[in-house]
Amino acid sequence: MRFSALFRYVLLMIVAFSFSVHAGIIYVDGEADGSGDGSSWANAYMHLNDALAVAVSGDEVRTAGGVYYPDINSASGTHTGDRLSSFVVGNGVTLVGGYAGSQYADGDYRNFELHPTVLSGDIGASGDLSDNSYSVVKTVSGQNIRIEGFTITGGNANGENLSTRRGGGMYLNSRITISNCTITNNYAFLDGGGIYLSSYFELFDSAITDNIAGRSGGGLYLPNDHGSRITRCRISRNQSETNEGYFGYGGGIYLGNAYYMTITDSLIADNRSKNPGSAIRFTGSLMVINCTIVNNHPEWLNIGNGNFWLHSSIVWGNTPIDDSLWGDIPGAWNCCLQNNTFDEQRCNISEDPQFDSDGKGYRLLAGSPCIDAGLSLFLFEDQTRDLDKRLRVVDGDYNGQPTVDMGAYEYACAGNLDVTPTVTMTDFAVFAAELQSTDCTGCLADFNHDYRVDMTDFAVLASYWLVCN
Repeated sequence: MRFSALFRYVLLMIVAFSFSVHAGIIYVDGEADGSGDGSSWANAYMHLNDALAVAVSGDEVRTAGGVYYPDINSASGTHTGDRLSSFVVGNGVTLVGGYAGSQYADGDYRNFELHPTVLSGDIGASGDLSDNSYSVVKTVSGQNIRIEGFTITGGNANGENLSTRRGGGMYLNSRITISNCTITNNYAFLDGGGIYLSSYFELFDSAITDNIAGRSGGGLYLPNDHGSRITRCRISRNQSETNEGYFGYGGGIYLGNAYYMTITDSLIADNRSKNPGSAIRFTGSLMVINCTIVNNHPEWLNIGNGNFWLHSSIVWGNTPIDDSLWGDIPGAWNCCLQNNTFDEQRCNISEDPQFDSDGKGYRLLAGSPCIDAGLSLFLFEDQTRDLDKRLRVVDGDYNGQPTVDMGAYEYACAGNLDVTPTVTMTDFAVFAAELQSTDCTGCLADFNHDYRVDMTDFAVLASYWLVCN
């Protein structure tokens, strides 16, 4: 009996030790020419699926910039053309792109813009959607999965069953966090052209653009949820159609039975659907805070059954919803609402928000009635940055009382680091304190978002010195 207990203990220690030895960093780089065992940038796996096949919970798969395809045969390095092939991310695995990789002295330098990392479903004839992967990225089960720093494109979920007709870009059945990703130009015959999710998720600092669903959820489709979050995201130019003659809701976002979900600091723009709910269609309860919802057609919102809260947001240039709907909404506070009835006692306005002239980001011009007109009371504790990752609460109207603006963008210049909208010595002091910080995810002075503060960031600070009003 004593021996049996000792044996089990030793066996447990061996298993635990084996796991701790394995868990770590796995490297992927299509340009590497070493041993290919994933142990370093020089010896990185050339094909991403080889790394994902050996990754276990706790591992981080670092991927150098380049284009990766899910159907590549490792031995020959050629396409198999298997449309069922996907990048399958396992339980507890972190997948990160944007690294410089083996061709640079500092392979761990990470910049999503300088080193774009593309996961492409275009596995057949180049540019021919008909032979692309059904879903580019998949998770089958598990939790604590994180995907960061990728462009996911070219999925075409037009198969013969539900699993191959949903989630052209991503088909996800796990609790997951997605950040700094762009999900673009994907298609699903039924639901979730960009993303189909069936579990809790968090989506940060990402873009879902130019995706199409044949039924509902052109950008994103979530049939059931409790407490998920979308933060600092751009959801634009997605559309839902009416394949098989029905639905066509939620051009941007479709949420079914989604309770206590929140969307914050995000832009929802230029989405289209065949039926009402071009921006959002949901059932359940949804809170939208500091968002800009513009140019969505037809009626931008469709509520199947549930409660909708809208705070410190701008709703402008959309096909209006039925005025009677506002009487059923629990609360719209401190919002800029066009062509809708509203309660002035809740500090809502209907004046032109005065967007910037380039029309690209829907930032506010000086003098906009939306500056310092939001309600800071409704901000979450971690709502410290706007959609452009600039400081969230700034004294934009110079009255000495910093207050959050309406909409996804805070009125301030790019080099601002404190609560005043201009760049002065106090901003320089913040920069100096963070100078030479590396691998920092929360540095205020990391203007180019490369996870370090250096003289490149100083150039941004200097370009706005005393000239931003």
